[in-house]
Amino acid sequence: MTPPRRLHKVAFTHVTVREYSIEVGDNPSVSCGPPITLGWSYNKKGVRDIDTFEADKVKTGKECRRLSSSERHSLLSTVGGHSDRRILSAQYETQLAHQERRDTVDGLGGFGKAKFVSPRERVEILKESAAR
Repeated sequence: MTPPRRLHKVAFTHVTVREYSIEVGDNPSVSCGPPITLGWSYNKKGVRDIDTFEADKVKTGKECRRLSSSERHSLLSTVGGHSDRRILSAQYETQLAHQERRDTVDGLGGFGKAKFVSPRERVEILKESAAR
């Protein structure tokens, strides 16, 4: 018979809060406008007791929500310090990625009408995609 397993517990007492920079992103999943992402640089906002941190988080009631295109543009220019040219360039790259996705879907027969692709065709598609 095996001896009973000891339960391991983990506890946290403090939270280190960081505020990260805002950068122009490259994720094409936005429906319109510039993509936004967190940068590598940050400012330390201090160390807080975890119970106080959690209580304050509940009090503020801030939810994670989607930002509109204009909100992302405003944050990138005012907080992130990015030029309109850089932001518009990211929007253009996103639109190109959207078009490539539409072309792929159309090549497969369209939304909701995807044609059957044999295993051999799938391999060819993957090879072409990997070569890009």
